[in-house]
Amino acid sequence: MRCSYDGLGRRIEKAVRGTVLRYVYDNEDLLLTMDGANALQAGLIHGPGIDQPLLLLPDADRDGTLSRGEPTRRLLTDGLGSITAVVDDRSGTLVERYLYESFGTLTL
Repeated sequence: MRCSYDGLGRRIEKAVRGTVLRYVYDNEDLLLTMDGANALQAGLIHGPGIDQPLLLLPDADRDGTLSRGEPTRRLLTDGLGSITAVVDDRSGTLVERYLYESFGTLTL
């Protein structure tokens, strides 16, 4: 894995086994993720706090836009602000669940 950072210490690119992800920020908040060809992958909507993502807007049809009708994912957090679940905002269906061990080690 190779990561690149900007002058503010934010990760702006991650490459794993030839797959590249790029990150665009609005101040300290992650706003967009893009692939290695700069095609949009997803957007995020944040709450008023620092590092408080509320909604994930994936580009499900891979057309490079975040249009109406595409699935919206609500990010649920615990008391520490760690994301513990991803829920389809329209149906309420659980999409993913995350569990953490001591010191934030992710277990699935």
